Amino acid sequence: MRDEDDCASALKWQELLGLTTEDEEVFPLPEYCNPDGSTKKSDALPGALVSPAGTGRYA
Repeated sequence: MRDEDDCASALKWQELLGLTTEDEEVFPLPEYCNPDGSTKKSDALPGALVSPAGTGRYA
């Protein structure tokens, strides 16, 4: 599947692969995607000196 938008493509894969026998998604959406396949809005601004804290921070 070719799609320029990662989230839309991920949603298509999720729909294609469906659920496991335990009702879990075979292909979970990335953290930066909304359940409808759109990209989550970010608080980060291009060129900003400080970025908002997230879950993937490293010391």
